[in-house]
Amino acid sequence: MKVLLVTPNLMGDKGKPTAPPSGFAYIASVLLKHKHEVDVCDMRVNNKWNNLARMIMKFRPDIIGIGFMSKEYLKSYELVNKIKKEFPGMKVIVGGPHASMIGKKILEECNADCAVVGEGEYTFLELCDNKIQLKFIKGLIWRIKDTIIENELRPFNDDLDSLPFPAYELWDMNSYVDKKIPIVSSRGCPAQCIYCAMKKIMGATWRFRSAENVYEEIKYFYDKGYKFFHIVDDNFTMNIERAEKICDMIIKNKLNIKFDLRNGIRVDRVSEKLLTKIKDAGCFFLAYGMEHLDNDVLKQMKKGTTREKALEAAELTKKIGIPFSAFFMIGLPGDTMEKFEEEFKLIDEMGLNEAKFSNVIPFPGTELYDMIEKNGSLLRPTEDYLNNSSKINNDPIYDYPGFSIEEKKKALKIGQNFMIKRLAKKEFGVVLGTIGYWLWQIKPLRKVLIKPASELWAFIRRRKR
Repeated sequence: MKVLLVTPNLMGDKGKPTAPPSGFAYIASVLLKHKHEVDVCDMRVNNKWNNLARMIMKFRPDIIGIGFMSKEYLKSYELVNKIKKEFPGMKVIVGGPHASMIGKKILEECNADCAVVGEGEYTFLELCDNKIQLKFIKGLIWRIKDTIIENELRPFNDDLDSLPFPAYELWDMNSYVDKKIPIVSSRGCPAQCIYCAMKKIMGATWRFRSAENVYEEIKYFYDKGYKFFHIVDDNFTMNIERAEKICDMIIKNKLNIKFDLRNGIRVDRVSEKLLTKIKDAGCFFLAYGMEHLDNDVLKQMKKGTTREKALEAAELTKKIGIPFSAFFMIGLPGDTMEKFEEEFKLIDEMGLNEAKFSNVIPFPGTELYDMIEKNGSLLRPTEDYLNNSSKINNDPIYDYPGFSIEEKKKALKIGQNFMIKRLAKKEFGVVLGTIGYWLWQIKPLRKVLIKPASELWAFIRRRKR
């Protein structure tokens, strides 16, 4: 089969894509291994419909795969429907987190032929091999006339070492800001955080690749000339010994690489020994998923960490000398203005190079969403805020006892100003960063400045790399 994998132009709060999509890269590698022909189109890089249409006419795929996020999912629906209209008879398969979250509803809301839920590599492969009847393909949702059928879920893959390395060579790496290779060293998460949908998408069991397999992938791309890597999984340090072993192999074999850990590692899964090895192996930046610094809020969100652990991790990271950031969420159950103000004082003194304060987005299917429906209220329809909201604005999405809407707006503004000020100085330098920060305060200028600011940021970032 000839397969075209399309990434929709869904950038959210980010100005430009920094790397190709790892999920599609794995699907592509499995398809290529089994002798299918694959091409790719990342519409975050070139969002013109005419570009995609030309690719379809030139490549003439048998199947088009489209990856969905829940954020801005209506744009993906529009893309699916346009392909089906302009290319009648074209088979379109959708997948990604949104399909896993809402199941057969995704085919009720768009004109795709099938949907892949959960991990997509082997479900997609069986579709392309065309040797099994659709009703026997696990992890597939499909149509028969006017009926939508949900097949049995596919078990998660426990042998991640068996997967071929992702086929990033299909993408034009020069099109991305950092020209960095994403590394997925593990999947799944045993944590029970009430706001997170990942356990439904990737499972509640932490499944990991061996240290040797992760090192071999890094070495594989290193030998091709890549020196910049991004470890994208949520739990790289879940097993500290495995993380140390990966670093030891990089150090021992003298790979001159740089990598970051921006997705947010846990504050209770680091040590001075591990952080030292991470730095020596080439880590130049890491982020912690702290979320809050009040123990009662952490308990209610089922984070499984404490303020003390967060402060200890911050001190260790400063001691070792790795620039670092942390994620914080405003307005979760148990949060109040008083708790935020106390937390903010600690954050200001923590020595963070960046800090990201999120306007919490409740995703359907999460425990948080159910709690809001029971004890609070959504201020906007779900479809509206999933498609038209941002983590970095000051408009609360829901009301919840203990933290009034006006207080939440104030807290979000404080957090966002702190975040933008630190980020602007870090990325653009003190002078340009300070000017940019004050211009950002003028709301009418934000939309005008965001595109040139993104271009400048991308240029500076490329020069740094």
